[in-house]
Amino acid sequence: MMSETIKIMIVDDNPDDRSLAIREIKRNFRDVEVNEIVDSNELKDALEGCDFDIVITDYHIRWTDGMKVLREVKKRKPDCPVIMFTGTGNEEIAVQAMKSGLEDYVVKSPKHFVRLSASVHSAIEDIKERKERRELEDLYTRLFERVPIPLYSVTVDGKILAANSAMVDLLGFKSKEDLYSCEAHDFYPDKSLRNKEISILQEKGVIKGYEIPLERIDGENIWVKDNAYVIRDEDNEVIYIEGSMEDVTAINKANIKLKEEKDKIERLHDFAYKIVGCTTEEEVYDLSIHAAENILGFSACTIHKVEDDELVVKATKDGALEVGSKNPVTGIAGKSYRERRSILVKDVDDAEDAEPANKEYRSAISIPIDDIGVFLNISTEKNRFDENDLKMGEILVSHMTDALKRIRYEKGIKEKEEMHRGILENTGTAMLIIGKDMNISMMNKECEKLIGYSQEEVEDKKFSDFVFSEDLSKLKDSIDDLFNKDIERSDMIMSIQNRYNDIRDVFQTASSLPGSDLVLISMIDITQHKKNLDSMENSQEIFRIALEGAPIGMLLVDSEGNIIEANRSALEMTGYTEKEMLSFNLNHLIKDLEKWERELKDLTEGQKGSCSCNVSLIKKDSERLSCEVKALAVRKKDKSINNLLIYLKEGGLTESGGNE
Repeated sequence: MMSETIKIMIVDDNPDDRSLAIREIKRNFRDVEVNEIVDSNELKDALEGCDFDIVITDYHIRWTDGMKVLREVKKRKPDCPVIMFTGTGNEEIAVQAMKSGLEDYVVKSPKHFVRLSASVHSAIEDIKERKERRELEDLYTRLFERVPIPLYSVTVDGKILAANSAMVDLLGFKSKEDLYSCEAHDFYPDKSLRNKEISILQEKGVIKGYEIPLERIDGENIWVKDNAYVIRDEDNEVIYIEGSMEDVTAINKANIKLKEEKDKIERLHDFAYKIVGCTTEEEVYDLSIHAAENILGFSACTIHKVEDDELVVKATKDGALEVGSKNPVTGIAGKSYRERRSILVKDVDDAEDAEPANKEYRSAISIPIDDIGVFLNISTEKNRFDENDLKMGEILVSHMTDALKRIRYEKGIKEKEEMHRGILENTGTAMLIIGKDMNISMMNKECEKLIGYSQEEVEDKKFSDFVFSEDLSKLKDSIDDLFNKDIERSDMIMSIQNRYNDIRDVFQTASSLPGSDLVLISMIDITQHKKNLDSMENSQEIFRIALEGAPIGMLLVDSEGNIIEANRSALEMTGYTEKEMLSFNLNHLIKDLEKWERELKDLTEGQKGSCSCNVSLIKKDSERLSCEVKALAVRKKDKSINNLLIYLKEGGLTESGGNE
């Protein structure tokens, strides 16, 4: 590591030139130490000692030349800046020297002495920058070694040179020796993806976040993100590849599920748009059954309408019941209709009111269609449906209910005005009608609930008043396109702000009302659904590494110090249950609070990436446990603290104060 004083070696056989250069340097830089080299022996000794930070050399020297000095310096200290300060060189020499790693080429003349100082200043800044970079790299290496991330080193032809325990676990082996007996290529089921990765590495030298499937030794398929770079020899040939892997199997599954849910919501809104055009109940039933199968994957569903205290089949997909057949208002479907609530049955053996028409049916979803009837979906598999299936089914049924109620309502009312009102009133979806100026002419009760204003209170308001500013431009463009007839409808996810300043995420569909200068807007509140999916993805991303196979106590706390995750080792160390632990703030556990907060201050203020100290933990039985507490910061993009990953090591630091 370079000292605070910059050591400059001047190689020049002209004492006057050396004096001028030294005077110029010391006039501009205080903390410099200059070593003058006047013959070959002094140069040899200086090169062998390598006790210099910057080299300034003439080109024509009595016993050597500047190019040889440059090559000898770079051979020993490749990062050392070399400045050629000469009056006898030429442009060709300058170009050749620059290709060999020369920092700068300065002509000896009075008007260029300022340029020499500028070159030295640039070299000093370069040295400082490299020093800081090395220190950061050292810090990164130390942190990296403490986190259980799978690491590996392999040759291009697949020979495994090294792997850490996390990599052994990732691939399902019991020991490193078992892993080393295999070839790396054995774990890539898709050889074309691996060959593509190798080609990118050979061309670019590095690859980041390359997603690729792996097959574990037990046959299980997983997905990883590979971050790798190549190590080359002096001839620029690849010797081996080093890298780290991140298991993103759970994240990919969550992303796939998120994408599937988003796709279902979008397609359900397309279904809602289509169902608005239905003019008879039969059209609604047929369209709903088709949507249940093709959008939600419900292959055995039936729509029942209550007539004369009986469930009458109006549409079916499973073929077990005939359209028009009647059944008593009993069982799960009857209970769902009577209590006006959805029912999820994961196993009919556990449901007291289950009366399946076929004994092979093992699970079901029953959703009331308001006071009209029941939507029933069944399966021969246990646990076939989950809460998301139920929610998606409820969205479909809400659109179905809206359409059926609209058809009921439209009978006997005025054709145009009452048709518009029938679309909005008594629906489960927030809907409103706006003009070209975005003034709200009509809205339903669900919309009133969503924005917090009644129909009367919005007479002087525009729909744009409620739209979050970041989405306003996109909304205005889509509305203009609708009025200009450039598009027939638009869909977008946006945020609105109600009268209570709550921000709600909604999926909005806008379409022109035929024969009018009005636009119909429907909105479904997806705030909680989005939060649930975001929370699941964030939890898996943050705690994915920390919990897997950790033999020491680990906690995840938020920026306020509240404990939001705890592994088994942490619970065993302290004696608390998971429920008790998640109700605590980290300060609740630490006895030596002032000592810990002093260490934590530099971390939270961004001065360090980690901190640690010996403290006493307060166990559940009130005993004290001597322990090393270490914190690693998980930061957001703006560098602020998002979470802290806390390591608890029983027994504390070693006598020398070092870490494992």
